[in-house]
Amino acid sequence: MVYLPGNASPEVVTMYVGAFRTIFARPDFAALAEGELGVNPQLTGDAGRSASDQATVVSPETRTWVRAWLLADCGVAGPVTRLGHGAAGPVDHPIPSSGR
Repeated sequence: MVYLPGNASPEVVTMYVGAFRTIFARPDFAALAEGELGVNPQLTGDAGRSASDQATVVSPETRTWVRAWLLADCGVAGPVTRLGHGAAGPVDHPIPSSGR
């Protein structure tokens, strides 16, 4: 999964999406990628953003449960932030890959 900074220009986002789509369109991409990425579908743009959100957005109830579990079972306590946020804030442009 590739993330660009939230302040990346539309031109930069378009360039990255195009580059990944070109790579994924190679006839030998699946064979080359299988050892590194597995046989998972590759997504870009809105489809990649949606998949990223589904994998990283955690409900408040789940966050509360995980914090309690970490404290009780692992002795870990501290702030838990929304996954997908970095030190500079939310990441707006996930570019995992492209469906063919």
